[in-house]
Amino acid sequence: MRLLDFILGNKKEKQRLERERLAELERQHKAEEARIAKEREARLAENRRKEAERQARLRAQAEKQRLEKLAAELSKDFGSTAYKEDRFSKMIREASFNPFNLTCDPAANKNLQFGDMVSIFKNELNSNLSNAKRYGMPLKEALKGYVFNMIESYYNNAGYVPKAAADIIIEQIYAALQQTPYSNCIESEERLKYEMYWCFTHN
Repeated sequence: MRLLDFILGNKKEKQRLERERLAELERQHKAEEARIAKEREARLAENRRKEAERQARLRAQAEKQRLEKLAAELSKDFGSTAYKEDRFSKMIREASFNPFNLTCDPAANKNLQFGDMVSIFKNELNSNLSNAKRYGMPLKEALKGYVFNMIESYYNNAGYVPKAAADIIIEQIYAALQQTPYSNCIESEERLKYEMYWCFTHN
C-alpha cells in the first residue's frame, strides 16, 4: 500500500505542478496580450494626436490666409473716409484696457482708404450665423465675435487700429447684416458700435 500511495502521490503532485505550469503560461500569455494591446492603443492615441495637430495647423493656416485676404481687401482704395468724433472716441481715450491699440490720433485717422467689403461680409455672416443658429449659439454674440475677428485682423496687420477704420468695418458689417435673414439680431448700427467699443476697451 505504501508503494501504491507513493506512486499515486507522485502522480497527483505531477498533475498539480502541470496545472500550475499551464496556469502560469496562461497568465503570461494574457499579460503579453495586454501589453501588446496597451502598446497598440498608445500608438493609435499618438497617431490620433498627431493627426489632430495636423488638422489644427491646416485650419489655422486656412484661417490666417482668409484673414490676410480680408485685410488686403480692406486696404484697397475705395474712397476717403471722414473721421468721426463721438462718444466712442471718448471711450477709447479714457480706456485703460486697449488690446487692439485703437487710436483717435488725427494723423492715424486722416484720409483712410477702404474697399467695399459688404458682399464678402454678407457671405461670411450668412455662414457664421447659420452655424450659430444650428448649434444654439446666441446670434448677437456670434455677430460680435465676427466683428471682433475683423478688427483683430486689422490690428495684426497694422499694429494699431484707427477709430475711423473700426467705424468703417463695423458699419460695413452692419450693412451686410441687413442683407441676411439675421438682420434683427441686434437693434441698430449704433448699438453694435456701442457693444463693440465697450468690448474693445474693457477687460
